[in-house]
Amino acid sequence: QAMEAVQKINHGRGGHNNELTEVGAAILSSNPGSLIVLWREYQFGIDGKKAAKLWDRDEINSSQKTKQKYWRRNHVWQAIARLVGGGRTAELAVIEIQKVYGFELSVTKIINEMIKDRQRHPGGIHPNLR
Repeated sequence: QAMEAVQKINHGRGGHNNELTEVGAAILSSNPGSLIVLWREYQFGIDGKKAAKLWDRDEINSSQKTKQKYWRRNHVWQAIARLVGGGRTAELAVIEIQKVYGFELSVTKIINEMIKDRQRHPGGIHPNLR
């Protein structure tokens, strides 16, 4: 017997929520380990989830937590997209971002610095990432 085309996964909190969602649903990963993983989440989706670039407004605003997570990650996604649009590969774009903010910083700390740059630099973008 063939497997169903659409598999279901339980994404409840601690097993208390029995709501099921289709694979390919608009759910952001809980802890992307690197900027390139974050880019893959945006561009292609990871772990069978829908690519963040394909999300509609309702998916982005589905909860305050999701909206905040999407807003924060969007700083990195837009920086990489800008650099890729300028002719770099995604991998080189990540290296450029790490040159600016430090290779040792976590994804969260890089995002925090990018948010601070919104007030530090004209146009809200670090000059080396334009």
